[in-house]
Order: sequence, then C-alpha cells, then structure tokens
Amino acid sequence: MANCALHWIIDEAKSQGLEIDEAFLRYYKPFSQDTLGNPYTLMYRLADALRFKYGKGKRALEGYPATANLSIDPSAIKRFCSDPSNYPKTMTEPYRPEALVKIAKKHAGNGDAWIKSYGLDPQKYPLPTKL
Repeated sequence: MANCALHWIIDEAKSQGLEIDEAFLRYYKPFSQDTLGNPYTLMYRLADALRFKYGKGKRALEGYPATANLSIDPSAIKRFCSDPSNYPKTMTEPYRPEALVKIAKKHAGNGDAWIKSYGLDPQKYPLPTKL
C-alpha cells in the first residue's frame, strides 16, 4: 500500500513539472492488495487517543465544499472491491473503512458506473454485495 501512496505523490509531482528517476521507481510497483499494518497496536491506539483528544478522530470523506477538490484514490476503491480469497498472502479480510462503506452504499444502485468513474473495470473489481 505504501507504494500506492508513493506513486500518487510522484504523479502529482510530475504534473507540477518535477523530474523523476523512473529507473529507480520501477522497483516500487503499486499493489493495492498488499498487506496492511495492524492498526490495533499500542502505538496506533495511542495515536488515535491523541487525535480524539484534539478533536481530529477519524477522517471524513464527505462534508467538504466542492472547492476542497478532494477525491478517493482508485487504489482504495480497488482494494475495497477486491476479494481477499484472491490474495490469501496479503489480504486477510475485506477492506471496509467505515467512511468508504458509507459512500459505496450511496452508489450501490449504480455500482458499475461508480467503479468505472475511478477508471476501473467493474468486472474485475465489482462493488461488494455485503456492505
């Protein structure tokens, strides 16, 4: 997953004219279904406690003005729609962050169009039936 974020940053940097060493980056391929860290370790729980203390809590994906120009990266949608049984070495359970589930439910009636809006093939990455 870190390589997905890396490539997102690189793509944005290139769009601003920054030169990138593509030969170096070829070893860092994005893989949306990669292993995620355990968010229940003591370090993560302490960090969450601090965020709640300062009122930051979990990040919302909705409720911002259109001028905020926010979007969900296709790698998150790809992981959300991936069946863990197809990735037994890296995905131990479905990826279902609460905020993304909320948005997906709004598009359940037209899931294929929603998936396509991220440049993904709904045949390969179908909207999960259990949300």
